[in-house]
Amino acid sequence: MKKRNEKEEKTNNDMEIETSPLVKNKSKPTKNKLTTFGGVYSTVLESIVSLIYFLRFGWVLGESGLLEMFAMLALAYIVVGFTVLSISAIATNGRMGVGGAYYMVSRSLGPEFGGAVGILFFFANITASALYCLGFTEAFMDLFGWDQSNSKHVLLISSIVLFVKFCLSLIGARMFSRAIIFLLFPLTISVSVSMISLFFRKPHSISGYSGWSLETFKHNILPDYVPDPLHVMKTVNFRTVFGIFFPSLTGILAGTNMSGDLKNPGKSIPKGTLLALLTAAILYFILIFQLAFTIERSELQQNYFILSHDCLIPYVVRIGILSVTFSSGLGALIGSSRILQSLASDNLIPILSFFKKGSIKGNEPRRAVIFGWIIAQLLLFMGNINIIAPYTSQFFLATYGIINFACFIHHSLGAPNFRPMFKKFNSITALIGALICFAAMFFVGYITAIVAFVVLALVIIYINYKGTPSPWGYISQSLIFHQVRKYMLKMDMKKEHIKFWRPQFLLLIDQPHLPLPLLDFINNLKKGGLYIIGNIFHSSFDEDKTIQGLQSRRSALYEVIKLTKIKAFPQVLFSQNFRAGAQSLMLSSGIGEMKPNTIILDIPNSSTLIEDITLIDSDELDINDIEQNKSQKKNMNKGQSEHISINDESPYKFKSKKEKKQFYIQSQLDKLIEIFETSDEREEDESVNYYYYSMIDAKKIGMNIILTTNFNRLDKNEIVKFSKKKQGKKTIDIWLLNFPYSGFFNSISQNYEEDDVDIISQLSDSTSISLLFGYIIHQTNIWKKHTTIRLLAFAQNEGMKLETKKFLKFILFSLRIEAKVKVIIPENGINEIFTEDEKSEGNNQEKYFSNQNLSNEKVNQLILQQSKETCLIFIPLEEIIPEIIKEVQAISNNLPPITFFHASTKVVTNEI
Repeated sequence: MKKRNEKEEKTNNDMEIETSPLVKNKSKPTKNKLTTFGGVYSTVLESIVSLIYFLRFGWVLGESGLLEMFAMLALAYIVVGFTVLSISAIATNGRMGVGGAYYMVSRSLGPEFGGAVGILFFFANITASALYCLGFTEAFMDLFGWDQSNSKHVLLISSIVLFVKFCLSLIGARMFSRAIIFLLFPLTISVSVSMISLFFRKPHSISGYSGWSLETFKHNILPDYVPDPLHVMKTVNFRTVFGIFFPSLTGILAGTNMSGDLKNPGKSIPKGTLLALLTAAILYFILIFQLAFTIERSELQQNYFILSHDCLIPYVVRIGILSVTFSSGLGALIGSSRILQSLASDNLIPILSFFKKGSIKGNEPRRAVIFGWIIAQLLLFMGNINIIAPYTSQFFLATYGIINFACFIHHSLGAPNFRPMFKKFNSITALIGALICFAAMFFVGYITAIVAFVVLALVIIYINYKGTPSPWGYISQSLIFHQVRKYMLKMDMKKEHIKFWRPQFLLLIDQPHLPLPLLDFINNLKKGGLYIIGNIFHSSFDEDKTIQGLQSRRSALYEVIKLTKIKAFPQVLFSQNFRAGAQSLMLSSGIGEMKPNTIILDIPNSSTLIEDITLIDSDELDINDIEQNKSQKKNMNKGQSEHISINDESPYKFKSKKEKKQFYIQSQLDKLIEIFETSDEREEDESVNYYYYSMIDAKKIGMNIILTTNFNRLDKNEIVKFSKKKQGKKTIDIWLLNFPYSGFFNSISQNYEEDDVDIISQLSDSTSISLLFGYIIHQTNIWKKHTTIRLLAFAQNEGMKLETKKFLKFILFSLRIEAKVKVIIPENGINEIFTEDEKSEGNNQEKYFSNQNLSNEKVNQLILQQSKETCLIFIPLEEIIPEIIKEVQAISNNLPPITFFHASTKVVTNEI
């Protein structure tokens, strides 16, 4: 027992040590410190002067000839040259971290492009690693004279080589850096001996070597495409040969991959990469001319190992080939693992999070190395360099293109923080580099290029919608700002026309709660126009809590907009009273010519609750789930002190992930609403006193006015449920309460249909805008599928009813609006709906009746009788009177959600 207790105590102590922050700091992963020569120059040079240089250079020259090979080399150097300039610019614009090209693009263009490039660049390095393994295998089998057409032997040897590289990769980058410097020596010897041999070997001393001959040079100038020696390629032409040749220059990012292990990445990457590229160019030109002058055409076309066979000391070149293909493949495997680790550490793609953990010493990405080894092993089953090389080219070209694009965007936008120390570039070089890279992708293989772009797009979309928000910044935001500013400056108010009128809403929220159904309804009503949600925080600037309350409200309103997925802009300000705040919002909201033209006020009524009806469309949730959610919400509002969250223990069990998600969103909205309920101080009924004056202010400014009420009763799910149960459709009712007045039909031609009368000009602007918004709401969201429009009016008798119905149909025809028409004769005559004062005047005014002429209680009862299947009511508001709030409340009592429209300008026209 004693030993057991001692053992448990020891275990507990170990656990405490493991979780101690102090100990964690001591065991924090250390960073390697590689120099320009060891970390960049030698790495890049060995990646460039490697496989293709030794095993395919002669074959490429034999197939394409001197002129086309120079064209290939020029095209490849244009691509990599411009890319190196862009890499140098980005690398010297700030601190470089782990991940190479992925790190640069993700921090430059944001997580979407960065994640996509990270995936592409990972596979580019993995395919390169498999390519180098096959190159090593070819050289190894040639060394012993084995048959290279035996695919089983090729697979076995290349797999063993890959496994050795895998084991070395587990040791880490420091060991790789030491190996690179060591392997640079045999590479130098191999290149030197092969070049010297081509100068001093006796003519015709071996097969195909003519010595320095002008006749041989002439035969090697023009292209002569023949099948490859192993007959693995279906077609051989400039396009396919370029796809195999291009990987000879894809090593330019080998040093960038080691950015996390460099002592000074900003200095080492541009300097080391450019020097390595220049060195490689000199070697390439020398070798091409040597081969063109000394090797016969048939030997170039049929012998992959021309450099080793023509060498005075063949084993020196063979050892060099083996060492350089091995080291380059090792570098590609290590580089790919670091890219994957960096991608996983940024949490952009959740399924990759397993690979972010590194070793304590050096933070070596061993899990990523294992995964990369498995992928590379699968690629080895393709079995030949000529098959894998084009895929390697595509992945690298896509990566280079996006790096150039990133540099172009930054330089073009002129962001103040883009100040690279490297100056030998501009937006033209970056743009040309990007365009050439993308064009080269389709040139090498349009099918694989399309696949690469589709993968790129899918990853971008996935990260954009599912990825975790990052603190690096989003280039899309800078682009949007740049374009929005440019086009907003082009907007000219003088060129506005009524034909192109759109609603630009300013919704003023003054209640101590957020009317969520109303926010959603206005989002449906805006028809692609501007939508600003303005909130007035009642306070004064001198109070200490004002700024804090303002910021908390703005953040909460932004989160509400985000959660409810409405397309609106939040605007919050503080004011000592509602009218002053409303004036400020009406005058200052928007920017440039994008300013609100319509103000919306939500009128409180006696039955208004803080209850929040769900905003999620019924198509996303089961009806039973919605009803269960509503009942729980009501219980919460009745007195629960704490909001239920999806993590709380509750007897209620969620039936689906959709319901769980909906409940979570609703609980988050509740918490945000609390901010609006607790952070405001005002006098009772203050807002009601100021509403009328705010409407008058809006009329002076020339803004249209919309009054809403009863929107706590709006339940879109119930509308859908009613329609799905085959009970018909709910109706959107547009009531023309003041139409027609006595003598109206005598004021126009009796043959208005034949005489082409402009009926629209005969309607009040408030009536026109009510009809227009009835049409707009019916074109969006659930309203189009599950509701129908009704146009309603009163008439004195049957004769007037028929004439009114005919005329209303003609109005709808003229406005090109589909709706049903219903004309109602009140039981006690039309005088029933007017006040005593209006009745005494004989009902003969040659004008529209204003709302104060109506008996609000009678109108309310008549509308209620017709609203059994009504989900929404629109009513024109012809005049704004001091008693407007009481009038609206009286008419809307116990009715469905109602919207009143008052137009200050004309918004409807019949012009083509």
